[in-house]
Amino acid sequence: MPDLAGAPLFLSYRTSSGHCSRGARRQGFTLIEVLVVVAIIALLVAILLPSLSAARRQAKTAASAVNLRTIGHALVYYLQANQDVIPPASGLGDAGGGFETLHKYIQKVSISTTKHGSPWLGNTPVVDVPWFLCPGDEIPHVTGEVEQKLPDGTVRKVAYRLSYGLNPDLSYVEMPAPPQKPYGVLRRMSSVKYPSRIVSYCDAGNDEISGDSRWVLKESNHIYNQTEFEIHHQTGGNFLYCDGHVSYHKALINTPP
Repeated sequence: MPDLAGAPLFLSYRTSSGHCSRGARRQGFTLIEVLVVVAIIALLVAILLPSLSAARRQAKTAASAVNLRTIGHALVYYLQANQDVIPPASGLGDAGGGFETLHKYIQKVSISTTKHGSPWLGNTPVVDVPWFLCPGDEIPHVTGEVEQKLPDGTVRKVAYRLSYGLNPDLSYVEMPAPPQKPYGVLRRMSSVKYPSRIVSYCDAGNDEISGDSRWVLKESNHIYNQTEFEIHHQTGGNFLYCDGHVSYHKALINTPP
């Protein structure tokens, strides 16, 4: 008979499946271990969440810059086809205003039409054109009901949602009801002395509905200042200049949340 003195003792038992196991196996985790894992996960989330939020904001800012570059490219083609005359900041007969005049110079994409349901617009269709909408603009400005040309070439009464504004100091036209005559200023882009310093389009808007949605600085006395420059990206906004480049500028003052 073999001598088992000093040899380790192994216990063997048969499980419900019929297999034998050696030694006792611990099943599951203790409460302390679970709490430690949860705490580690919470710590990782707290560390990574600000970075993810910042990445999302940067992506929206970049997408907005792409929209403005698209508008800038369309503006170049428009100028070439219209003797270098800058599109007006308001409607000009069937030609439309400073936004819808650019439709045919931009690659066609699908647009969406919804009902706004406001007492001003009623059942007037509200058109969403992708390059007119900034991803960082939570409440795009809604223009008034105007007969405008759509990207598909049709002309009908619609309202647009807009996240950008056109500089009326460059070109604007007012079309009053007869017998009054149209008035305003049409300018050629070649007459802009410092195109790399003069803004053509930029982040703009307000949260109201009004007759026009055109531009930016509230203090100016121009007729189409129904929208103001708006910070869409927490710390600043994108600007398209007359020479075609897009720049992001931080706001110099704090704004209320």
